[in-house]
Amino acid sequence: MSLGDGDRSVDNVAVEAAWQALKSRAGSQLIDVRTRAEWAYVGIPDLGPLSKRAVLVEWQTFPDQAVDPRFVERLAGELLDAQSEQGGAYKRKEDIFRMAQANKAFAHYRW
Repeated sequence: MSLGDGDRSVDNVAVEAAWQALKSRAGSQLIDVRTRAEWAYVGIPDLGPLSKRAVLVEWQTFPDQAVDPRFVERLAGELLDAQSEQGGAYKRKEDIFRMAQANKAFAHYRW
């Protein structure tokens, strides 16, 4: 993530700073590079209040955690699709959001 100063790496950016950057920059995009399993278990960032959606592109695959050699190509394609609000990232986001909602619905049960 680049917040304009170029000195901070992604893991040093506070959540509030990232939210403000997404809010103040019209063309900004949140790219979530976790695995499908993490999206389903942890959930997907809700950017609804900003009228934006996260772009979901796996950097590593689950369960072997192998780095995707085509990650940069796939990311470029997903960003182009995100501009026109189409493509696999949006479909995956909707599918995973439904799975996460289903998980919440059953979270109160003690199996």
